[in-house]
Amino acid sequence: MHLWSVAIYDLRLDEETFYRLTPRQFHALQERNREEHIHAELLNGISTASIVNHSFCAPKKPYAPRLYMPSMQDSDAPENKSKNVPMSRQFGVLFGSLAPYRNIVSPDAKP
Repeated sequence: MHLWSVAIYDLRLDEETFYRLTPRQFHALQERNREEHIHAELLNGISTASIVNHSFCAPKKPYAPRLYMPSMQDSDAPENKSKNVPMSRQFGVLFGSLAPYRNIVSPDAKP
């Protein structure tokens, strides 16, 4: 049932096509789908790392795009626990850099 749901939902195959596939073909399609997912995460990671690394309060050491890729995060690995900064803190650095501008009065405000 799991393979069927992966074929229908993730790979967007119809039932007839799914039942015609050999296990080797199905595995190849799954691998290609995984590569596509990782590529999409990488593109998002690059743009997010660029925003954080070039913000007003940019970190001294630039963050790598892989920090923003959930598929690259292994919570059980000890090296990730000590090196990674939580994403919420990284976004806090980005949005915290806008704190001095919060007191700017809007043009519609009454004196």
